[in-house]
Amino acid sequence: MTTSTRLWPTLKSEEDQLPPLDNPFYYGFRYVYVERNGEEEWEQMPLTLEDVLHPRYEKADDAGRVWLEPVGMALGPLDDWIAWYDGEGRAIEDYTEMAEARAEEARARAEAEARLREMEAELRRLRGEREP
Repeated sequence: MTTSTRLWPTLKSEEDQLPPLDNPFYYGFRYVYVERNGEEEWEQMPLTLEDVLHPRYEKADDAGRVWLEPVGMALGPLDDWIAWYDGEGRAIEDYTEMAEARAEEARARAEAEARLREMEAELRRLRGEREP
């Protein structure tokens, strides 16, 4: 006696592909940019079975980056990480690294300004000028 197991369900008709009437978001949703009455907004649109079975992907550029129009940035590889890129192809820094770099820059600037004040005071002393 031979038995077979069907691993994948088959859809018999188009009705089998429709989500239940009481839940149009049965397969999930995606955001779609719409314009109504001169107003621009994002709207949730229900996914269809076709969307789930055959998703559409944006094509990556030569550097492997995918442009994401809704956020106005690209997502792509950077060394062993994934990074955001601006419209000119520059990697957008990690927030922690940016904050640390700004703090270091502020510290260096404060040190340079203090050194400049010391040098100005020494110059006035050498010229015999009085302190302001």
